Amino acid sequence: MKFEELYQYLCTMAHLPKEDWRLISDELSVINFKKGVNLKANHDLSREIMFLNKGLARSFVIDEAGREFTCSFNFNDPASSIKNLFVTDYVSVIKNEKSLLNFESLTDIEVIAIPVRAINKLYEDNVRWGRIGRRIAEEVYYITQKRTLSLLTMTASQRYEELINTMPSVISHIPELHIASYLGITPQSLSRIKQSINITK
Repeated sequence: MKFEELYQYLCTMAHLPKEDWRLISDELSVINFKKGVNLKANHDLSREIMFLNKGLARSFVIDEAGREFTCSFNFNDPASSIKNLFVTDYVSVIKNEKSLLNFESLTDIEVIAIPVRAINKLYEDNVRWGRIGRRIAEEVYYITQKRTLSLLTMTASQRYEELINTMPSVISHIPELHIASYLGITPQSLSRIKQSINITK
């Protein structure tokens, strides 16, 4: 099946018979992006939800001085205990507001594009799809809360070690500049942390 990875993921959220899957499958499309592409500039409405089939991406914001701040990493990796599979600004989708996020491909990536209008209709009209939508929202909230609490309660060293433990085979593909930004520290501070815990890249 062309969209097997997405279908299998959705089945982990709730039982999804093939007849319910076919309600959305004709709306889906596969899109490939090369490394270093800005997938969605901020101030756009999010008209698609992009499920990450392969590769690594990041979300980030840009302040008025032009500085970038990495918000999250998007990846689909079996070895990671947390998987951030949707390259999407959920606030923009839920509130129908212009996005505040940018997304960049850190490697070549492959996504499955899901039209927001189509999935929203299914959430309203189909009980199983409504359950899946709720489960995905819970997963997003879980990831967001863990990120918030780590920034509030953990040291930079602890946050870095947590990053290594939750995405061990992914972190080596992320430029240190983006890792430092995600941790809320400078690249120089990240180098000192890596030296202190005897980690080299």
